[in-house]
Amino acid sequence: MSDFHQKQDAHVIIQEVLDRFCDTYNREDYDHAISFYRSDCWIVAPGLPDITHGNTGIDQGWRFIHDQQGFVKITVTNIDAEYLNEHTIRDISRGYYNKQDGSRVDFKSVAIWRNDADPQDSDAQTDGSWKIATDTWNFN
Repeated sequence: MSDFHQKQDAHVIIQEVLDRFCDTYNREDYDHAISFYRSDCWIVAPGLPDITHGNTGIDQGWRFIHDQQGFVKITVTNIDAEYLNEHTIRDISRGYYNKQDGSRVDFKSVAIWRNDADPQDSDAQTDGSWKIATDTWNFN
């Protein structure tokens, strides 16, 4: 497969998953939102009380973003996606949150997505689904 073809496929794959994640978050379905992350995922993001790791931390982090920071809607658009190997895609995206007060907060993000087995969860990803292994963003 050519590098260009892989890049196109990676972009399409990531945007489809990002669209599903945004829909899930925007419906406040946090239990399902966690399923977009590997159980061993790390999140490093502004405004969170600490670096977040694992399912419990991810759940608490997204609830904090909604409840404490007032981010009620998220939109994310992939800018670039590149295969690092057959099981790993690096994603660079832009997005914005709509806040409860009607304001908008823009952000940039970098995420590492994997579709291989999660070493901490032997039942995870048997279907080859893409899940976030590392997620970080900053506000503009």
